[in-house]
Amino acid sequence: MSRILLLLDDCRERDRLGHLLGASYQLLVSPDGGLEVPFDLCVLDGPTLARLAARLQARKAAAQPHFLPCLLVATPQDRALARAHLGQVVDELIFSPVEPLELEARVESLLHRRHLSTELERRVAERTAQLQESETRNRIIANLISDYAYIFQVLPDGTLRGEWVTESFTNTFGLTLEEVTARGGWQSLVLPEDLPIAREHARKVAGGQSDVCEMRWMTADGQVRWLRDYAQPVFDDSGQRVIRIFGASQDITERKHLEAQLLQAQRMESIGRLAGGVAHDFNNLLSVIILRAELALNRMPAHHPLSEDLFKILDTARLSADIVRQLLTFARQQPNAPQVLNLNEAVEAHLHMLGRLIGEQIELRWHPGQDLWPVRVDPAQIHQILSNLCLNARDAIVGDGRIVIETSNVVIDDAYCRWHPDAVPGEYVLLMVADNGMGMTPDILSRIFEPFFTTKEIGKGTGLGLATVYGIVKQYDGFIHVYSEPGQGSTFKIYLPRYRGDTLVEVRAEADVPQGNGEVILVVEDEPAVLDVVRALLEDLGYVVLAAGRPSEALKLAEDPNTHIDLLLSDMVMPEMGGPELAERLQALHPGLTVLFMSGYTSSLHGAPVRASDAKFPFLQKPFTIQTMAEAVHRALHPKGA
Repeated sequence: MSRILLLLDDCRERDRLGHLLGASYQLLVSPDGGLEVPFDLCVLDGPTLARLAARLQARKAAAQPHFLPCLLVATPQDRALARAHLGQVVDELIFSPVEPLELEARVESLLHRRHLSTELERRVAERTAQLQESETRNRIIANLISDYAYIFQVLPDGTLRGEWVTESFTNTFGLTLEEVTARGGWQSLVLPEDLPIAREHARKVAGGQSDVCEMRWMTADGQVRWLRDYAQPVFDDSGQRVIRIFGASQDITERKHLEAQLLQAQRMESIGRLAGGVAHDFNNLLSVIILRAELALNRMPAHHPLSEDLFKILDTARLSADIVRQLLTFARQQPNAPQVLNLNEAVEAHLHMLGRLIGEQIELRWHPGQDLWPVRVDPAQIHQILSNLCLNARDAIVGDGRIVIETSNVVIDDAYCRWHPDAVPGEYVLLMVADNGMGMTPDILSRIFEPFFTTKEIGKGTGLGLATVYGIVKQYDGFIHVYSEPGQGSTFKIYLPRYRGDTLVEVRAEADVPQGNGEVILVVEDEPAVLDVVRALLEDLGYVVLAAGRPSEALKLAEDPNTHIDLLLSDMVMPEMGGPELAERLQALHPGLTVLFMSGYTSSLHGAPVRASDAKFPFLQKPFTIQTMAEAVHRALHPKGA
């Protein structure tokens, strides 16, 4: 039974209408204007409309999309009010005194409209739900099926004839089925290197066996696409002969591209770990050579006949240390001294040097970007990047040529990162170095950042230049992309993260070799040769040295209540425990103990990089000289220059 809400100020009129409608409808009488109760039709008079118009309009709006009708019982004086609200609040009006038959007709008409509105809305909602369900189902199916689908006819002689292919194939490959047939069939699209695999795949399916195959196809404009093809034979009524092949091909080009990049990244990471380990061992050996040579020079009289030989040993050891530093840079284990700088200013400071480096036959062009963002980089490493890239560009140019250096601000988005897994979305400063030299083949391009890989003649290069560039860029959470083709030159694009922090303050090192004053230094080093020479040098500088070859020995010395220690000088990576853990345990025994670490590389035992600038304690990089060790020890013991 429909519910009618009577909202009339006139009690006699309300009772009269209630009498006329009460037999057929459920009546809701609310003279105080309560609109919260559910109703199907509202009957009201002029005074109620004037008082409740806004609330009724809100009630009708809240009921949308359902139709909630209102019938106004009006007097001649209500005409202006009725016109103002007709269509918004009032749906129909009837003049008082109300005729019973007219009232019944108006009420039935409005309730019928409400019923039709409700039924229509129900059907629309039901149909919408069905369409949504169908759309969801079709979307799931579309996501599950492959990128291209096809049907081949298998002729009696075993030849395959294309019968049908999805439109997506034509959109990607730029060829219709008829055009593929005119070219000589599907085999004309397969890369020659993959034809044996593709033919074996087709032979198996035509012989009645389902098969899966990965192969490369060529589009009409020369692009290569990787396809993973799933093919199913369809037999004739006798079940003896294959008459059709139903197949679906998944385009895996992007996946193959990402897999290749991932393998290359893993390969570079493995080489980096190996390079870091080798550099660590060499740094220990070089430390002994350099320190022993310096110690001998300090202890022998001036103009000794062996002095010249010792100086040559030092020069050779320092050249070896430079090579080790390049290995550590590639492995991202070389300490740096980053500063906030403008890359334009850093490049301009080296232009004159680069011009002399590449020679007069090669033109050097410089295109600085406008309003360049700051970066946080070691200026010396910018010099390394520019020198190595320009040297490689010079060697790639035959005769006259051109090298272009350019900078700009760039924003890397998610779309770019999908094709370059080593990239991270964000704001970067781009440093580009391009040349018009001989270019590189894909095989060479895939190996250019490997340490010691070079295409130059023996004696013309170490193969560490580009490896050093790669390590520097990775050290600052940047990335590098190279574009090159034979005969088309090469372009190196280096992306360094935009820096948003405060400007760094450079700290100048002391110039003189500081001496000790009887301070007690506990030296912990698992390499005996390094331990012996460091102890000898520290004693020459005036320190008292307690030497330990293992962390357990150091702890045993420190546990003696009569032992006083001013400084712990410890290797970073040792058996039993690492330097940081040893330092924490020793500081528990000797609160306030000063710590100085030394190491041939700056990776933790777990492979996470530890940079000198980020370390909790001061850090001394091997190999070091007497000068650098003396300064580091003095700064650790006297941080304010005391």
